[in-house]
Amino acid sequence: MAEPYVTITMPIEAEGKRAHNSRVVFKNGKPFVMHYPDPKMVAHEAAIAKYARIAVMGLPLLRGEAVSIAIEAHFVPPKSWSKRGVADALAGRMAHLSKPDWDNVAKSVCDAFKGIVWDDDSRVVMGQVQKSWAAEPMIRVTIWKWFEDVPADPEQRPLIGDFV
Repeated sequence: MAEPYVTITMPIEAEGKRAHNSRVVFKNGKPFVMHYPDPKMVAHEAAIAKYARIAVMGLPLLRGEAVSIAIEAHFVPPKSWSKRGVADALAGRMAHLSKPDWDNVAKSVCDAFKGIVWDDDSRVVMGQVQKSWAAEPMIRVTIWKWFEDVPADPEQRPLIGDFV
């Protein structure tokens, strides 16, 4: 397996991509719906972008290149849980089955990388998101250039799990 293009580790808790907020406003006496991004999501993506800028410093922007991506999202168990529940979660005996959904985690990370790591997140041709419990929140993203790291022969290509 080839070396990753970049690995970005962020000591923040992952959040899922949220729908835009909307409200009815009146212009010239006529109502219309105005949509705007959720301020919490904007702040979260800005935090991800900050860590990405530091990690890719000196690396070229991926323009027009296919990439594969693996995202590890570590969540802290809720304080309302029992000691046994927390211990089970931290020992890996309990899967992270609650929100945010894995696809929304991927969307928020990929959108935050636009213009920093790659020119557009449509460049991602293969991806994996793993959610788990941990004592400290963290997002770790590993990116590989697809054509440099993946064999041309489809029979020789690794499965998604082989990238992690």
